[in-house]
Amino acid sequence: MRTVFFALTIALSSWTPALAQTVVLTSSPEGLTAEYRLSAKTQRMAFSQLETIRTDWSVVTPDVSLTPGEIVSTAEIDRVTLQLQPDSTEDGRGYIALTRLGEGYVLYAPALTLEGQTLRLEADLPESWTLAPDGPFDGYVYLGPTSAIERRGTGVIHIASATPRPVATTTLFETFDTAFDYFTQTFGPLPRPPVMSVTQQGAGPVPFRGDVTDSGMSSIRFHGDIGDALDAEALAEVEHFAWHEMTHLWNSHLARPIEGSPWLHEGGAEYLALVGSTSVGRIDQADALAGLSQNLTDCRNAVASRPDIMARISTGAAVYSCGTIIQWLADMELRLGNEPRGIVAVWADFIDRARRGEAAYGPDDLRAKLGGSSAVFSLLEGPAESRWSDLETALARLNVRWVNQPSNTTLVTATLRHIKRQVCTGGLSYSLRNGAVEMESGTDCGPFAGTVTLASVEGHDPLANSAVMFEAVQQRCERRGSLTVMVRGSATPIAITCAADLAMPTAYSLMEAPLIALPTTMAP
Repeated sequence: MRTVFFALTIALSSWTPALAQTVVLTSSPEGLTAEYRLSAKTQRMAFSQLETIRTDWSVVTPDVSLTPGEIVSTAEIDRVTLQLQPDSTEDGRGYIALTRLGEGYVLYAPALTLEGQTLRLEADLPESWTLAPDGPFDGYVYLGPTSAIERRGTGVIHIASATPRPVATTTLFETFDTAFDYFTQTFGPLPRPPVMSVTQQGAGPVPFRGDVTDSGMSSIRFHGDIGDALDAEALAEVEHFAWHEMTHLWNSHLARPIEGSPWLHEGGAEYLALVGSTSVGRIDQADALAGLSQNLTDCRNAVASRPDIMARISTGAAVYSCGTIIQWLADMELRLGNEPRGIVAVWADFIDRARRGEAAYGPDDLRAKLGGSSAVFSLLEGPAESRWSDLETALARLNVRWVNQPSNTTLVTATLRHIKRQVCTGGLSYSLRNGAVEMESGTDCGPFAGTVTLASVEGHDPLANSAVMFEAVQQRCERRGSLTVMVRGSATPIAITCAADLAMPTAYSLMEAPLIALPTTMAP
């Protein structure tokens, strides 16, 4: 038996006695078995991690039940055994409690911790198995065959079971190593070696997902055997993901973001990934500008002229798109000023402060670095109605040149949103299925109630002739005329009175901007 220790003390609730707990883990064909051994008897044991979803776990001990937040017994007990099965889905879940990796598993160890108790882990493993990282186990930990582990000379640990490894796995590991070298040179060493595990046995439904925890371990999960089937664009996304997750080891797990502003650390990871990958030559300036163009467009679409911008950029995809643009603006302003390393210098300071025991940082710390007149705070706090014209003025001042280049998809989306505003009082969504536009709505959407597939708008196929369709709708709406829409399965035209102009959507395409890459000689 290998014995390891994991100390994590959670504040006591009003009813939980102060107990010590030992959890003995053993492997089984179904997953892992966890036997809790308590120092005193009790009937209720609350989990400290309420965010973890444990619906794939079950109780082995008789007369004991498992709820989302606690273990409950009909009598006082000091022993209880749970069967931990791998998560059956990743949909709606944060850190994944248990994932298969070959013959072994990746466990989110804090999911086992009971409230108000210090956890001691013991692992009774086969002789050919090991645990990695070595601890403390305050995040993901691998339990499985030693043969899946490769320890690099830099201290980085790779874990994967497939041999030969799929192209996507090889790409992840190579990028992980490159990013580790770059950020170590830029921000200094990490307190513990980073670990990346890659499995083809992710629960899905998304084909690719991953995250990083305080243990220094990143868990990357492919759903299905797609590792050799990714095209160049998908592999580029895999590379960017590896840079992003590596950045978090410094900007989220060494320096610590305060609660409530995820756009700061997520945007930081996204933008530092661009700085790092351009600086080492993995992507070029044009690639970086293409990514920033999409982020700028997505951010504008997410917040538009809404007054609640801080709420909008603190949830969903806007956390990343708007967070990235905030970092980019700050970087350009700082480099044009007296800080040649730009936003990298800001993050270096946050990380140095963390090493001195001042780990927390937030928006006020960024403001202190930039000043209140920064375009960042004009975006976040300026008048909502002039938000984007003000930003475009700031971009010109920062030597950024852009053109409006909406894609066909953007034109289709703008047209459908405009049609929705003419006929719907509720929601309307659309998707592309089998080469056609399928629209879904409730009963409050007139002739489009339910699910319909578009055949034409103003006589034009919305996918095959997107630009021509958009222009025809624009012209009809300028005259406040009646739009003609045909849906598949019906020979009856749908007439829609257009009561407002259809505006050309904005899709930023950055043509010129200051270099994203930093000379490697600028690392401290």
